[in-house]
Amino acid sequence: MLSPLLQGALRGACLLCVVFPGYCADLLPAAMPPVEGKYSAGTAAAPVHTVADQMNAFLARAVEWVDVPAARVSVVVIRPRIQAAVLSHPEVRLALEQQQTAAQVRREALAGMLPQIAANADSGRRHFDQVSTPYASVPDYTQRASSFGVSASQLLYDFGAVGGRLKAQDAREIAAQANALSRSSQLALRAVSAWYELFRARELVNLAETNRQSRRQILNFIEEREQLGGSSRSDVLRVRARLSDAQAALVFAESRRNAADAAYREVFNTAPPQDLPLPEVVAVDPERYAADLAVITAQNAQIAVARAQSEAAGFDAQAASASLLPSIRLEVSATRRDLAGGDAVLPGTDKAAMLVFKHNLYSGGAEIARARQAGHRAAESQLEEENLRRQIERAVVQTIAEVRNTTDVVAARKETVQVAAMAYEAVREQFAFRRGTLLDLLRAQEDLYLAGRDLIDGVVDHALTRYRLLHLSSELGPLFEIAAPAPLTPQ
Repeated sequence: MLSPLLQGALRGACLLCVVFPGYCADLLPAAMPPVEGKYSAGTAAAPVHTVADQMNAFLARAVEWVDVPAARVSVVVIRPRIQAAVLSHPEVRLALEQQQTAAQVRREALAGMLPQIAANADSGRRHFDQVSTPYASVPDYTQRASSFGVSASQLLYDFGAVGGRLKAQDAREIAAQANALSRSSQLALRAVSAWYELFRARELVNLAETNRQSRRQILNFIEEREQLGGSSRSDVLRVRARLSDAQAALVFAESRRNAADAAYREVFNTAPPQDLPLPEVVAVDPERYAADLAVITAQNAQIAVARAQSEAAGFDAQAASASLLPSIRLEVSATRRDLAGGDAVLPGTDKAAMLVFKHNLYSGGAEIARARQAGHRAAESQLEEENLRRQIERAVVQTIAEVRNTTDVVAARKETVQVAAMAYEAVREQFAFRRGTLLDLLRAQEDLYLAGRDLIDGVVDHALTRYRLLHLSSELGPLFEIAAPAPLTPQ
């Protein structure tokens, strides 16, 4: 048994080791008792201030992301990776093929306004049966016959039915082009988001690991104090609960990192690199977007797709109404016949030129129903366009507000980290001299961890809101110099 005087001296030495680690280096064992759990094995004990200093250094580097532009890399550095990811992604290639398909459909519709020319030839035997009447009688006979001919037809007038279908396909081709641009912009935003989200997830894992180590060392210290009679068992259990919470936070951060790894691999089609730098913040002027809100909304690629589809539906309705009216065509033909009839049969040439008037008098109401369906689809397309316009305008307004606010949010979170670090240092010193409670120390350490986590989230969100605004205004593609790739199939 130690004397009360010696016990008091040891307690004082253990308290002073928080601030002066070398003072009690000979009194503390080289490794503290481990805490049961997945992350407890293999972690060597260190003075409390050592891990705390590691967290402070980590968060000081995070503060540099806000204050020091050189801590980030230029967008030019990540541009080639974003370009390669977007141009090689199947979604962009699919949109491009759909654009080529729309172009071929337009050529098919254009053919209805051009002349249609056909050639035919035949050769063989014709058998004619006996003809017997009161006035004449012709025996049956077989004749060799060969002939060839050419026919042509041209639409003269159909009240705009074919023209309406052609205009509809023109609009659909424009919609396919806008859809390809929209897909490229969406993929660029997804690639940038995957980059930032993986950076965020990795930094949160590093912070969570540092937080776990910090609470582990506090537990080791409190357990040592409890063995010397300077702390109660309830203090040890309280710190153990905080350590378990830190371990759970680390597991959640690692799960989030694994999800970010999978998202990066899906977009970039490769494993994430070991070194993933933080890109610089893209400069945007929210006031310019707010002043030109109608223009920014109108130039959105998704709005362009909806607008073109609405126009196509309107032209389809016009064509369907015109198909209820007559059409006039010019048809000409020439046929050279009886080329193999022998000397007894002379070849001849048959010619024809006719104006063909066609009008469906009754079809059971099918054509009228088709015309009405086309009219309803045109109205639906207009309403869908207006609905999408309102949604995009709302998203632009919200993103502009976020761009305005995130700068102040990041500045406030940076200050929170700095103040939390100073508060943790003060509480730690007070605790060492028994002027503060264990709960104060744990709260100060947790406040520092939460402030660091919020700063990392704020830095990433601060950048992503600007990229979202560029995407909504269709300016993200030009930022990364993304051009349309070559088609996979020939035109």
